[in-house]
Amino acid sequence: MDGRALAVTGGGDGLARVWDLATGDQVGKPLAGHNGGVWAVATAVVEGRPLAVTGSGDGLVRVWDLATRKPVCEPLASQHGCVNAVAIGVLGGRTIAVTAGDGQPLQMWDLAMPPQLGEPLPRYDVEVLAVATVVLNGRTLAVTGSDGPMVALWDLAAREHVCEPLLGHDGAVNTVA
Repeated sequence: MDGRALAVTGGGDGLARVWDLATGDQVGKPLAGHNGGVWAVATAVVEGRPLAVTGSGDGLVRVWDLATRKPVCEPLASQHGCVNAVAIGVLGGRTIAVTAGDGQPLQMWDLAMPPQLGEPLPRYDVEVLAVATVVLNGRTLAVTGSDGPMVALWDLAAREHVCEPLLGHDGAVNTVA
């Protein structure tokens, strides 16, 4: 933003903070609005606007304009439980956020203003703990880690599993990249 390399972090205090990586200084006031710890954060630029997407223990997903430090819309209602993971991807030329959490299926949010929710993806009977997106052979995929313990691959356009779950971890798969 403004030619600066920034990081956005979330904490147990319910706040997201923006940091200037060159100076180590916090940029502006924290992004406040969650009623639970911020467990997930991702950033995107949509139509030239720098955004942060946060997920929280309050079960909400919030979209912030990093230039104005304000929410761009009402909180995006997730389902009940903590939002554990958020990732940004591009699907059909649109910037999307993919979220997951306690007892929730993967959900996709089109970040055009105002954000729009597509139908949740079908789910395995596991708690998704982590999500990342990748483009493979022209398809936008989500990679999820869970308490299964397993890794699953999802074709976001087709809204379906790509293959059988990837197994091999002895415990929960807490993070993916």
